[in-house]
Amino acid sequence: MARAYKIEDFNHLMQDMDNIDKRVRGYLFQVGYEKWSITYSTVNRSMVMTSNIADSLNTRNREARELPIMSLLDYMMNLVMEWNNTNRMTAMSTFTGLGKNYNEILKESSSLSEKMTVSPSTDYVYVVMDAEQRLNIVCMQKRECSCKRFQVDEIPCPHAMAVLDYTHVEAPKYCFAYYTKEYFKKTCEVPVNPLPDETTWNLPTEVLDNVVLPPIVKGKSGRPTKSRCKGLYEYLYT
Repeated sequence: MARAYKIEDFNHLMQDMDNIDKRVRGYLFQVGYEKWSITYSTVNRSMVMTSNIADSLNTRNREARELPIMSLLDYMMNLVMEWNNTNRMTAMSTFTGLGKNYNEILKESSSLSEKMTVSPSTDYVYVVMDAEQRLNIVCMQKRECSCKRFQVDEIPCPHAMAVLDYTHVEAPKYCFAYYTKEYFKKTCEVPVNPLPDETTWNLPTEVLDNVVLPPIVKGKSGRPTKSRCKGLYEYLYT
């Protein structure tokens, strides 16, 4: 449901969910469809469901969160340095106009478009019949398709790829600028400057004189959970 582009597909999948457990619909409605669904999103997040930096950080620093604060900050700095350098080296070694992941998406769309038929209506509007005999309308001028993937992901969908093959036009021209290799390299241009050894720090007296006490909080009874799925599990099964 989160990755459905059309309301009809979303509703069909929701009905399948109702057949499994009707209580899930109410829970997801309270959360808000617009917060997790492409179909009901109020803004174009452009593939946000496939790229979540928060989840990546939470996965990598799960064990480090048990460390003292200084060790945690040092771990996080080294982690960002590692990622930044890895991404920079990946961008430097890319020989295509698009980033590696987006180039793979184009290849997959091109493969799916091989059995589609294209009928031009105007110079920029085309009717595309897919392998399942479903009709799709593609407007290359507006970069839109009736399947909604073209305008949401801002990269040619299989139907748009069928049109591009039909007109012998290069696909990267219709991709979002931020998917290109050049923009990918720019995101890694800003270096993550490592801190010098602590013995060389020149700290002001007013900082050294400050005594930072731990916050006064009352801990919850029981073993703390680290799983974000616990809320949904407790709502449905307790």
